[in-house]
Amino acid sequence: GRMTSDRGALLREGSPVAKAEQCRLASALAIIAGIAVTHVGGTQLAAACVQQYPHLTPLLLVWVGTGFNLLLLPLQLCRPRHGSLSALGPWAPRPARLVLLAAPFFALWVGANGMYVSALSWLSSSLVVSIFSVTPALVALLAGPILARPLTLTSTLAVATSVAGVVLAAEPWAATAGAPPPFGALCAFGAACCAALYKVLFRRFFGDASGWLLLLFLALLGGYAVSLGTPLLYVAQPGWPAALASLPAAGWLLMSGRCATDVLFNGLIALGLSVTHPLFVSLGTLLAMPLNLAVQLFLREVMPSATALLGICAICAGFGILMLDELRRTNGSRSWLGREAGRDMPGEEEERGGEIRRATAASSDVG
Repeated sequence: GRMTSDRGALLREGSPVAKAEQCRLASALAIIAGIAVTHVGGTQLAAACVQQYPHLTPLLLVWVGTGFNLLLLPLQLCRPRHGSLSALGPWAPRPARLVLLAAPFFALWVGANGMYVSALSWLSSSLVVSIFSVTPALVALLAGPILARPLTLTSTLAVATSVAGVVLAAEPWAATAGAPPPFGALCAFGAACCAALYKVLFRRFFGDASGWLLLLFLALLGGYAVSLGTPLLYVAQPGWPAALASLPAAGWLLMSGRCATDVLFNGLIALGLSVTHPLFVSLGTLLAMPLNLAVQLFLREVMPSATALLGICAICAGFGILMLDELRRTNGSRSWLGREAGRDMPGEEEERGGEIRRATAASSDVG
């Protein structure tokens, strides 16, 4: 009884565990803000690359951007010698398994980006964004069987509000006439499925991954892009070496900026998935749409319509619902921000239980 009451006291507001959860939530919000900013920056730079240099196809840009992840590999040399194995967590003694595990994640990444680009060739960008916005709903559905997180009424309301907001902000009915081609719609939906599965499985296998492990994982994706993606690029676009060779210095600078932004975006996605739940990150990425509309207003003086402004409010409201629910859970009990990590890595739940027991013992000694 004493242990139960002490554990409850530790989880109440103002306790060390509750403060740790609040810090985790604040970190998650900062990461999501960075995701939105880098997503908008990458989108604007990619659009500039394609518009100014038509021979830079989306497929070529995706390949170069993923290959840039290899630049993160030398940072592993900066890893402190003392405790270097613990920096990689349970993957330190089994690097071969980590390399093999990165392969299906690379396949999901290729599926998401490849089908997304294919959908853009069939449908308008606004309609593709609208269909792709079902990703948070798919994340919420997959989190049940994979992460054992039940689908609550609050998360369902947050997902529905955000998806409706994306549809209103994108206004697909204003950009297309008639029914969309079935193949393009299937590609956009397939991209959403791959993106949702990527997020949930990343949380399932890596949990609260360290920064060094995240850098190594992204470098592995870059390695797969160079080793496996290069032959595929030769098949899809045989003239890509000449396209890169004819690029002027300004084009290389623009493409490098876009690739650096893309690497930062992917790194923040991975970091966000290791800190919080995939649904939180997936809904947070939708915040890039209001920011993108603001950038368009600033750069091109394109005023959003009343429907788009209503959609922006709905996106922010959906994310706010989920955030307020998380604050409520944080004040009452250990939140789902770190709950699934105990299932991901064996022994982590016992370690957290040990932290609570040690804190309980310390509080009893003081008393």
